[in-house]
This record gives sequence, structure tokens and C-alpha cells, in this order.
Amino acid sequence: TSGAAYLPQSIEGGDANPESQSDGIQIVGTQARLAVIENLRLSSPVITPNGDGVNDLISIGFDLFGVEGAPVSVEVFDLSGRRVATVSDGSLGAGRHQPVWAGQGPENAVVPPGLYVIRIQADVDKGSFTRVVPVSVTY
Repeated sequence: TSGAAYLPQSIEGGDANPESQSDGIQIVGTQARLAVIENLRLSSPVITPNGDGVNDLISIGFDLFGVEGAPVSVEVFDLSGRRVATVSDGSLGAGRHQPVWAGQGPENAVVPPGLYVIRIQADVDKGSFTRVVPVSVTY
């Protein structure tokens, strides 16, 4: 017994199709998935930029794969879609990156409490790749 009794679909020995000459499985895909931005993570889901030394900054970690000097931007948007901060904007290579946002918007003013979206975008030969993650700002 291999634990098959606990599976949602029964497993029975034998050929699924008598015309098949193989007992193996082959999965064919039409297009390989290109992963450029992976392992997106925040040091905290909440930032509290009130100067008390606890979560005043948020680290935005991500890994880039298969790029050499690609334009990459890390920006923060409010829920209306307005960009409130550009955390990082420049050419980055493959590897781990960790820019930091201090909860500041235009003219280095602290943004109001609320929900924001951090967007990472890499422009490579195969197109633009984007990842987003929400972050809360509270005091």
C-alpha cells in the first residue's frame, strides 16, 4: 500500500490506453516560462515611518535571473495608481537585490497611512517582466 487510499483519485495498475506502447509519462509544453524576477519578499508587510526605529524602513528583496545590465525599476504606487516614490531605477545584473524604502513620497515627505503597491519591472529582450506586492503604511 502506497497511501493511494488517501488520494482524491484512484490509482490502478495497467495501461490507460491499450494502444499506448509506453508505461511512462511525457509532458510537452508549448513555451518555456522565462523567470526574470523571482523570490520577491519584503522585510515586513507593514512599514511604520514614524521615527521610533521599528519598521521605519522596508527592504524589498528580489532575485534577477538571466539578465546583464537590464533596466529595472522599483516603484511605489497608491491604490489610485499614482506613483508616490521611485525606490530604485537603473541598470541591474543577475543576482539578489535589496533596495530600501523609507515610506517617503514626493519631496521626501512621509506618505499617509494606507495600502500601497510596490512594483518591480525589468525590461529585457523578451519584453517587460513585472512583479507587484502590497505593503501597508501605519503609524
